[in-house]
Amino acid sequence: MKGEMEQILDSLREMLGDSDLIARGHAERTGNRLVCTVCDAVPQDILAAFGITVLRVKALGKTIGGPQALGEAIEEALEFCERVIIPTGCSACENVLERFEGRVLPFALPRGYGEDAAVELHGSLDALLHALGIEGIDRLCPDGLARSVELYDAVRRLARGISSLRQSRWKRLSQMELMYIFEAISALPPETVTDHLAGILEALNGLPSAETPPPTNTVLVRAGFIRSAGALDEMERAGCVVVEDDSCNGRRQFDISHNAGSRGLYYEMLDALSYRPLCPSLRPADERFNLLYRDLKNHGVGMVVFLRDTLDRSMTVELDSLRVRLMRGGIDPFITESGAAFGEVAEYLAATGTPWP
Repeated sequence: MKGEMEQILDSLREMLGDSDLIARGHAERTGNRLVCTVCDAVPQDILAAFGITVLRVKALGKTIGGPQALGEAIEEALEFCERVIIPTGCSACENVLERFEGRVLPFALPRGYGEDAAVELHGSLDALLHALGIEGIDRLCPDGLARSVELYDAVRRLARGISSLRQSRWKRLSQMELMYIFEAISALPPETVTDHLAGILEALNGLPSAETPPPTNTVLVRAGFIRSAGALDEMERAGCVVVEDDSCNGRRQFDISHNAGSRGLYYEMLDALSYRPLCPSLRPADERFNLLYRDLKNHGVGMVVFLRDTLDRSMTVELDSLRVRLMRGGIDPFITESGAAFGEVAEYLAATGTPWP
């Protein structure tokens, strides 16, 4: 008989298979409009305050890669949502605006961070709302924003809790299962997954830590869209624990929480959102390094594994400079392909004297 956590995971997989029906049902119940986005560029909670539910296009299970896979995912999303929003400049979204003319909207993200970037982000949100037929950001209701922040923060906190607890129970929840959890949070309305996430967290809390201590080789995985997390499981089988990622559809998208009770909530959100690392299509390499990679060693990450076959053009361009800067900071960079992850990571760890077990 399956345990409680396995049953919940099966339920989430079934829901992902019916995500379009669930999204339509959500729209009928709430009266919300449905739009999709390809990454975490668009702040879902701000648009939710205007009666717009923002869902992520699904990435897992795609048998093809690159722009072709993204185009396929966008085409599927447009069968149930009215628009798909893409970040301006995204290498993975090349030609998407032309292919889906009028149904795909660009969203400009500012460079830099702090006050100036927050002001630019405010302007971009205003332009996006106008493109969606709304009078503009000045129509934002503070109480509505607080309610939507509470809803989305609940799932973000649960996602972080599951990911954090998994590090000490790494044999109890595979990376593949973890990625299904992340995709369910992203591709389904938040109220439909909250109880499932709480159940998984409770089940993990009730499990003992792994009898075998986890490997000391703690890894951040650098990837684009992860279509299958099997490569991450293979890395762990080779002797690593993947504790963090820098990918388009991984844990990073749940990093930021907000204080829903703050009187200056919207402006605090703009400031916090301006510090997201984003991807190299949207943020210069120096900024990304300072925001995400500079302090990895202080957080116990000793190795960054690049999955080269998942990287788009801008990510590939960034790779060499990032690799050099990581080495200078005492972090081991390692480049591999998804299909070769187990053998190459195991060989590298053996050669550097840190194999496990």
